[in-house]
Amino acid sequence: NVFMRKHVRFSLNRNAWPTTPDSSPLARYGVVEGEWVYETDSLWNTEGKEGYALSEVRLLPPVCPTKIVCVGRNY
Repeated sequence: NVFMRKHVRFSLNRNAWPTTPDSSPLARYGVVEGEWVYETDSLWNTEGKEGYALSEVRLLPPVCPTKIVCVGRNY
């Protein structure tokens, strides 16, 4: 089921910063199935290209915000 898949951003470079932007060649999209991450063309394309062991990649945050806005004393 396509809605049960875990979509992730990941990097093959285990030293990549969590703030790696989407435009960087280090950031990739994929789908986690078991202990494998299958690379995809984009976040919504579910056709995997190549698989990597989950232990060999670094998972990145799902999104990379371009700015953070703080209002009043909420920070």
